[in-house]
Amino acid sequence: MELTKQDKKRIQERVSKLSFRIADEANEYARLYEKSYYEEVIKVCQARIDAIDIYHEQTTKVANNET
Repeated sequence: MELTKQDKKRIQERVSKLSFRIADEANEYARLYEKSYYEEVIKVCQARIDAIDIYHEQTTKVANNET
């Protein structure tokens, strides 16, 4: 069974729409991945900042007790 020109055109249009949809969903996935990645980076940075703050507080207490 041969495809008619109209069938071929419909198939091409559908493939085009699906290709666009796939690309759009891939972009959305990339944005979500990037957001999740940066949220984890923020958590790691905040943990390090907290550790530095604790160290600073301890150092300040020791310095104040020695004077």
